[in-house]
Amino acid sequence: MENEDREITREELYRLVWAKPGVVLAEEFGISDVGLAKICKRLRVPRPPRGYWRMLEVGRRITVPRLPPLRRNEPERAYITPQRPRPDPRPQDPFIVERIRQESLPVNQIEVPTDLRRAHTLVRQAGPLLQSGQADSYGRMFPRWSGDVDRKCLNVSVSKETLPRALRIMSALLIALEARGCKIEINERKTQCLINGERVAFYLWEKVKRRDREPGDGPRKWPWGFDKWVFDPTGELMFVIDDYWIAKKNWKDRKNKLLEDQLNDVVVGVFAAGEAIRLRNLERQQEERRKFYTRVVDNSERYEVKNVYVAISEVVAIIPDEGLRSDRKRSLRGYASD
Repeated sequence: MENEDREITREELYRLVWAKPGVVLAEEFGISDVGLAKICKRLRVPRPPRGYWRMLEVGRRITVPRLPPLRRNEPERAYITPQRPRPDPRPQDPFIVERIRQESLPVNQIEVPTDLRRAHTLVRQAGPLLQSGQADSYGRMFPRWSGDVDRKCLNVSVSKETLPRALRIMSALLIALEARGCKIEINERKTQCLINGERVAFYLWEKVKRRDREPGDGPRKWPWGFDKWVFDPTGELMFVIDDYWIAKKNWKDRKNKLLEDQLNDVVVGVFAAGEAIRLRNLERQQEERRKFYTRVVDNSERYEVKNVYVAISEVVAIIPDEGLRSDRKRSLRGYASD
């Protein structure tokens, strides 16, 4: 059946690739023709040469090569997982749509101040730490290590020249997020926004440009190849949501629109990331529950336990309090009560 996970043997794949064009077969599998070619190569399945189907149409006969015998330790089957359809880039969630509408109102326009006299508390705390810190190999400032002090610093990685601008942008953004009901925290050097119980980590950094080291740049500090380059800060800032699975995760300076003028879009992105993380965590919890029930059912069948719910209750009852995290124990008890 189309676009479903399936297992296929070498023999079956061999018959299929010589029965229909690769583009058609790949579409049935829900993968690309390149992906199909990789599977054939991994299983050592010969494929039709270029122009094979056209030559069949004009009546030419071509010898089909035999399937080579299986060698030792070679796979004899493959598992094909179809590509998932890309989500619609337009927001569908009513919560996000409403947030976009709110952020587009002139009254909610985020203004970046020209100074730091009324800066956010975390910005006032991070400013001196970064200003008196040291630059890394890329020219970006970081606080000097001093116990837990550097753990309380905002995740801002910019050059000393760009630091005042970066702090003003971060201050305006943090104040705007808190005004919209969010809470800003710093945990283990990660700046996080707490939205409806979910944490969205983010950071602000400056783009650098690499060039070859010249005599005027001074002697090399290290003998290996990395030090043969010099990295110059460009002054271009980028705000990044620190989560791999978030679709829209960064905003940067553009020629026609600086980062200061994109902060309302950043707010929408942070809220969208919080909702995406919430849904992802909910999906994981449901998968955990499904696996838990599956294990209980398997054990009940193995030990001939007639009542699965009694089995769950017995499992929860024997879990020692010190042997499991309290939140996990509560979740198991919740399963038993459902």
